[in-house]
Amino acid sequence: MQPLPAPTPEGHMDEIAKIKEKLAYSGEAGSFTWRIKSGRQSAGSPAGSLWPSGYVGIRVGNKTYLAHRLAWAFVHDEWPSADVDHINRIPSDNRISNLRIASRSQNMANCGLRTTNKSGVKGVHWSSRAQRWIARVQKDGKHGYVGTFTSLEEATSAVRAAYEREYGAFAVAA
Repeated sequence: MQPLPAPTPEGHMDEIAKIKEKLAYSGEAGSFTWRIKSGRQSAGSPAGSLWPSGYVGIRVGNKTYLAHRLAWAFVHDEWPSADVDHINRIPSDNRISNLRIASRSQNMANCGLRTTNKSGVKGVHWSSRAQRWIARVQKDGKHGYVGTFTSLEEATSAVRAAYEREYGAFAVAA
């Protein structure tokens, strides 16, 4: 059996054009509506559903799309080449002004605290062995050591400066 050929840029454009025939996008509101009747949805009704993850998914034909990636494609007439980051970290806010292209590392830098975080500060944890606060910044899947500190305030200041150096506009002050 022959493998399928790699999709061409023209194929991607055709796919976007076909979706644009079925959906309308408001860049200011960040929402999609149906242009035509689709299943039980009437023309003009909202498209998509909110997933438990907070993202909006939209099913067009036999394929489900993430609304933020669709929004990017609608405005720029091309599928995003990398991750699409929500600047304000709200995954259902798909206004085009809230979306930007990001590497996976940049996208992960612009996320909140993990549920397992006990310090309240991204990149800082307490070492019971050392009896000190350890600050680290992760980039490209690797942990970078920032320092060991006696106070949470010092560790917080150091890790925030490190995130700012590494990620600039993508850094989140946790």
